[in-house]
Amino acid sequence: MLNPERLNTENCSLLRKYQKYMDQHKALTTPTLLCLWRDYLGLELCEHDGFLYIFERNFNYIAYPPYGEGDLVQALKNIKEYQKSKFGKNLIICINENQKNQFEKLGFTVNEDENRHEYVYLSENLAYLEGKKYHKKRNHISNFKKNYDYEYQKIDSSNFSEVTGFLEKWYAERMDSMTAELKHEKQALLNFIEFIDKINYKAAIIKVNNEVAAFTAGEIIADDMAVIYFEKATEQYKSVYPVINNEFILNEFIGIKYINRQEDLGIEGLRRAKKSYYPEFLVKNYTMESY
Repeated sequence: MLNPERLNTENCSLLRKYQKYMDQHKALTTPTLLCLWRDYLGLELCEHDGFLYIFERNFNYIAYPPYGEGDLVQALKNIKEYQKSKFGKNLIICINENQKNQFEKLGFTVNEDENRHEYVYLSENLAYLEGKKYHKKRNHISNFKKNYDYEYQKIDSSNFSEVTGFLEKWYAERMDSMTAELKHEKQALLNFIEFIDKINYKAAIIKVNNEVAAFTAGEIIADDMAVIYFEKATEQYKSVYPVINNEFILNEFIGIKYINRQEDLGIEGLRRAKKSYYPEFLVKNYTMESY
C-alpha cells in the first residue's frame, strides 16, 4: 500500500522530478502552487513504481492523477486502495485532456469541473488592449493615468516591507468576512514573497502618492505561458486593477505568448471579470470517481 508523507521542504523535489508528466499549461498543479497551498490542503505525496501520488489529506483524501510511467491501471488501483484505507472520498481531481482520454479508454466516467477551468489569454491582448472589445478597458486605464500620479515598481529587498504592510492591511480590512481559505492565502502569500531571491517568479506593485495601491505576482510555467498567482488592490483608487494587470504583462511577460489567470471558482463576479478580457482558450479540468 502507498505510504504518503506530508509535503515539506525535504520531499518537495519530487514535484520537480515528475513535473514533466504534468500538464505544462495547468496552473493548479504547478510545484509552486502546490507548495503554497500544502498546509491548507494537507498535501501528502509519495513515489511508488514509477509514479508520483498526491492526496489532499484535509479534504477527505481526494487524489490527483498518478504522474509518471508504468502500469496506469495498477496506479489507479493504488489510489483506490489508499483512499479506502483512510475512509476517504473516491475522487480524482485536476485531470487534464490527455488523462481524460486515457481514463475513458479504461472505462471510467470523467466529468468537467467547470469552476476549475483556467482562463488563458494572449499576452499581447492584455498588454495592448487593441480593438473595439477592449475599449472600456482602455478608458479605465486612461482615466486612472489622468487622475493619479502612479509608479510601477518591481518587488525586491528595498520595498519588501512596504509590500508586506500593504498585504497585512488588505487582509485586515476583510477580517469580518475572512474564510479559512483566505486566511491561509494571506500566510501563503507572505511566505511566497519572502523568497523573491530564491524562486524564479515576478512580482510588482503600483504606487499612488508614494503608497502601495496594488500588488501582483506570477511565474513562467512553460516556454509559451506564464501564470498570474496573485493580484490584490485597494478599493481607494478606481481602475487600479486593470492598470496593475496591464503594466505587469507589459513589463514582465510581453515575450510570453499566453497568460493563465487561473480559475473563477464558480464566483459569478470573478467569472464576469475574467470573461471581460476575452480568453483565447480554457485549460480544462476534469474529475472522476476513483472506484
